[in-house]
Amino acid sequence: MTTDDPRPLAWRYRDYVIRSLNADKPYDRFLLEQIAGDELADYEHAPKITQELMDNLIATGFLRMAQDSINEGPVDYIDDRLDVISDELDVFGSAVLGLTVRCAHCHSHKYDPLPQRDYYRLAAVFKGAYDEHDWMPPLHKDKDPGRLLPYIDPDATPYQLLARAQQREEHNSEIEHQIAALKSALESKAEPIKKKILDQRLSKLPKGIEADLREIAGTPPDKRTDVQKYLAQRFEAVLKIEPADLTAADPAYRAAANNTDREIRIVEAKLIPEDKIRALWDRGQPSPTYLLRRALDEIAARQRAADEKRKGEAERKQAAMVPLSVVVQ
Repeated sequence: MTTDDPRPLAWRYRDYVIRSLNADKPYDRFLLEQIAGDELADYEHAPKITQELMDNLIATGFLRMAQDSINEGPVDYIDDRLDVISDELDVFGSAVLGLTVRCAHCHSHKYDPLPQRDYYRLAAVFKGAYDEHDWMPPLHKDKDPGRLLPYIDPDATPYQLLARAQQREEHNSEIEHQIAALKSALESKAEPIKKKILDQRLSKLPKGIEADLREIAGTPPDKRTDVQKYLAQRFEAVLKIEPADLTAADPAYRAAANNTDREIRIVEAKLIPEDKIRALWDRGQPSPTYLLRRALDEIAARQRAADEKRKGEAERKQAAMVPLSVVVQ
């Protein structure tokens, strides 16, 4: 999947695996933490954060490692979410159960002892976290935390944690101010080019429409009348100027935009991210799990159609055969 986003926090799971192997952790415990680490302790009301508690949550990152391209609207339908769940169950079945469970998604498995109903029973086990009707996006967006939980250093005191958070906020505030200044400087260079492009586009329209659109262009969207909003939508291709339009119209601006973009990426790399864990946890009462039989019914219908076709062809061949006695007579 080309849209399967990177996982910048996967290193915490990697380090957890290394710590577990170095500590010679029993395999049954190692496996239990990765499947149900969030159920091993009440992490939400724990009086003290320990390394074991953190490891329990980090371990569930194993169940977040399947491919997942659902991060934008065009690929965020129920069918897409069910595909992600199917991929995760396939990884779980192969790595933990030693079974290829994907076939049982549509029909009872032909080689392994896995009926279709058991596949959906397995899906129901993880439904509290993987619910296609209550989906969590892979990445943090706005106020949605995504599939992340806060990481708390077990060795730090509350005072130290507070001091670190304040230092991070002060540092990031300065970085964000630098980024805003770079963007503002580029926007100042873009304004005269936008005016030039808009003038060229409006000059090709009738005078009456040209005057109206000039007024609309100078009016903030929230202060436009209903008529202006209609015209703005009707002539969106004329009024809307994309960054590609600016770079194509002015080589000097294109060079400035490339330099600014490079500088912003360099400055953004200095931001200190908040400590997070990519984890899987039970989120409460899930939606019901159904046995999806449509695919099974379609397969059976195609099989019946194929059987009837073969039977019909055999009957036609039989009817076309001339008995030897008729030929002799």
